[in-house]
Amino acid sequence: MEFSCRELSPILNDSFYVYYEKMRGSESTSSAGFLTKFSFTIPLPNNAGEDKRRNIVAHEIGHLYYAVLLLKAKMARDKIDIGKIVNGDKWLAILYDYMTSNDYEKEADLIAFFILNERTKFYNRRTTPFRKNLFQILKGLK
Repeated sequence: MEFSCRELSPILNDSFYVYYEKMRGSESTSSAGFLTKFSFTIPLPNNAGEDKRRNIVAHEIGHLYYAVLLLKAKMARDKIDIGKIVNGDKWLAILYDYMTSNDYEKEADLIAFFILNERTKFYNRRTTPFRKNLFQILKGLK
């Protein structure tokens, strides 16, 4: 996702990064991400469990992904060449509007579901050989 955002330079910085930050109790009123030209910060409630944090991160990445997709589509429709943009503030504002719109909650949920599904498949493929070896070791202990 970071590489896709970096391609939008000069709208987003070419060293753009995504990170999450655990918030203290009173700061955790919202889980909406904070977008700047340089980064996307996802605040996580300190008292949330691992599953809840994973869901929040996936959902917020879904928002960012869909907003970038909409922005690229708008630029293509308007025939805007990214290399000719001098000041990306106008386009950053459009991207921010896409991210904060409540019209795209379902799309963000769908992308989050896909992210979590792919993560599960990745870890299942990664742990399958270990589980087989562990089963053989435990079977030999009888």
